[in-house]
Amino acid sequence: MKVTTVLVLGAHGKTGRRIAARLEDRGVRVRRGSRSTSPSFDWANRETWGPAVEGVDAAYVAYPQELDLSLATQRIGDFIDHARNAGVRRLVLLTGRGEEDGLDQEALLRSSGLEWTVVRSAWFAQNFTEGGFAALVDAGQFALPSGNVPEPFVDLEDLAEVAVAALLEVGHGGEVYEVTGPRGLTLQDVAAELSAATGRPLSFVPVTHDAFLEGLAAEGTPESVIGLMDFLFGTLLDGRNAHLGDGVQRALGRQPRDFREFARREMATPGNVNTLRAFVSRFINGGDESAVDTLVQPDYRYRSPGDEVHGREGLKAMFRGYRVAFPDLHLTVNQILAQGDQTVLDFTLSGTHQGDFMGLPASGRVFSINGFVRSTYRAGKIAEEWEVLDQLAMLQQLGAVPEGA
Repeated sequence: MKVTTVLVLGAHGKTGRRIAARLEDRGVRVRRGSRSTSPSFDWANRETWGPAVEGVDAAYVAYPQELDLSLATQRIGDFIDHARNAGVRRLVLLTGRGEEDGLDQEALLRSSGLEWTVVRSAWFAQNFTEGGFAALVDAGQFALPSGNVPEPFVDLEDLAEVAVAALLEVGHGGEVYEVTGPRGLTLQDVAAELSAATGRPLSFVPVTHDAFLEGLAAEGTPESVIGLMDFLFGTLLDGRNAHLGDGVQRALGRQPRDFREFARREMATPGNVNTLRAFVSRFINGGDESAVDTLVQPDYRYRSPGDEVHGREGLKAMFRGYRVAFPDLHLTVNQILAQGDQTVLDFTLSGTHQGDFMGLPASGRVFSINGFVRSTYRAGKIAEEWEVLDQLAMLQQLGAVPEGA
């Protein structure tokens, strides 16, 4: 079949944005599916599914872990049926190795009548640069359980290439590609590899599973995240996934990239990029206001359409206001471009509306929007920033502005 239009769900996430970019490089029309795109796609709102799949030949499906995972299998099954009835002919599904729910989801896909491919993935190497462990890397210490169990972390560049091949090329139908790296690494090994790539000390400190979860709770981590960490470290890192997969080799005809190659490519970055990553992980996501004093110039200036903030204290006050409204505020790094004394950050900002925001009382709604910020540095510290956010999408998702207004 000739594929001209592909729906990529989770198009701003770790896997989706890489897949979407590769598809566009090959001249394929991409429809990005998320709550902030147009048309939007929301797993919890089936009214958004029809416009998202209309006229689509193939789809890449990845269910976001920040949503209720107990609903994942039901929703994925319903979406598969919806896509087939709408005329989608080929579907590529991302699942996780060792996950029983993932096997159930794969079974639903096999029986769908679609041309299907499963990409069953190991843990992402990029979790240490873009995910929840990036802050630990910046802090210089891993305090995590399950340190002696090896995991063959997969480079997402490999996963994206496998998914694109399955979406566009013949010969991948009915295949389950278990994608991993070429060797297993313990968390102590990971710390050593990242330390060698960055030239900065990074140590691994093993903790018990219970102590790890108690620490997350003490830090105010949302229960959904604690549940996910409990599952990941209590189940998936019990040795069941220590073996290597051959998905990259079978799909692409080459060996997978090694973790060391990933670390040298993504961690050996210019000083300004390191500063920005530390600013995001320590201050924006971690709430550590002391990071502002070490990473930001005293005469800092922030601008966005209709807003301007001056100085370190102004920056701290602005984010205190955000955290009152959105205690779980989180910024996900999608991409960083650097040149000279400037960086441009492409990011996704999300949170749950639990306090007053711009006169809007707490609604309990979750928002997820995209944005860009250009940062200028002086003497290795952030001196000025210009930010553009999709504020309309934010207000729509919070219920302050009707959809389509």
